[in-house]
Amino acid sequence: MEMKIGIAVLLIFGVVASDARSGEVLRADKLSFSETDRSWHKTGELVPFTGTVLTYEHGERVAQTAYSNGKQNGPFKRWEVVTRRFLGLTWKSRVVREEGLWKDGELDGRHVSRHRNGTVAYGTSYRNGRVNGERKGWSDNGTLTYRCLYVDGKRQGEELQWSAIGILKGKNVYSNEVVV
Repeated sequence: MEMKIGIAVLLIFGVVASDARSGEVLRADKLSFSETDRSWHKTGELVPFTGTVLTYEHGERVAQTAYSNGKQNGPFKRWEVVTRRFLGLTWKSRVVREEGLWKDGELDGRHVSRHRNGTVAYGTSYRNGRVNGERKGWSDNGTLTYRCLYVDGKRQGEELQWSAIGILKGKNVYSNEVVV
């Protein structure tokens, strides 16, 4: 079986992978994406990777994703490293910017993205990689700024948008992604 190997964006930032079967830790150059079966493998192996991939930037962990049979499968989390200063002290902390679930390489279930201050920016549900359910957005001060129902990736019903201080800015009604 011929296996075509592609270069993935994940490898640019430095990825460490832990194989759940053996506890082995792999360097970024030990993972490859197979175009043949559209899955992640240890370089030179035909068996798709199962385990956890940790992504680092500038020595700081910025993402963690579970894989099963070469595809994202299970929880993922992405952080931003933020430098904080207070009373002449400086320190780094990680802020969760995104978290959710993958199923067979597609987003599936609840997905939350956050502002730099840690408050929720968007809450969205996915099914088979498509937005499905109510999607809400908030300003960094916690004010609701967006609400719309999605069915199979398409807006359905009333879409409302508010300013960061809660003033209604817009209202549309959708049917199957078309304004009615």
